Amino acid sequence: MTTTDAPGAPTLWIDGPLLGFDTETTGTDVTRDRIVTAALVLSHGPGREAETVATWLIDPGVEIPEAAAAVHGISTAHAREHGMQPAEALEEVGLSADYAAAAHSRGDGQDSWEPALRSYQSTAIAKVGDDVGTPVIELDGRAFFGPVLTRVPRGEQAGVLFDAAVTLGSYEHFFEIKKSRTEDPSAE
Repeated sequence: MTTTDAPGAPTLWIDGPLLGFDTETTGTDVTRDRIVTAALVLSHGPGREAETVATWLIDPGVEIPEAAAAVHGISTAHAREHGMQPAEALEEVGLSADYAAAAHSRGDGQDSWEPALRSYQSTAIAKVGDDVGTPVIELDGRAFFGPVLTRVPRGEQAGVLFDAAVTLGSYEHFFEIKKSRTEDPSAE
């Protein structure tokens, strides 16, 4: 995808500013575990030399399991002593404190986002079948899993690959292309 809207603007999305969001949690169960740290990383330019990082340490209000602490190095005692309350951290990030209640719900409360998230996922999977995962892309009314790329295409190659995805996706009998991944993803 290219853009030529403003003079001097980046010509590829990957060359413009990117905002990343990362968390460390009490575990990997999205219905039970809670955020311990959050970070926003604003990265500029092609070489990604200039980055602005903002971090928050949050008291999750529950014990941090040893296995999780081994990953991120934050103990329950440290989070309780130095961490912010979830609502305070959300407000500092610029989000409504209402998200704290939803984030800490178990998926069955009035404020739960679980039904909406499950609905979005179900809608996507209904379009491609339940034997695939995400990402799901829909182009011109046809949906499919992928594409999964380990490198960011640039310039003319990005347009060629996008056009190829549109072409494959528009063929009503297109089913699947798959190859084992032989390298780790990279933003280079």
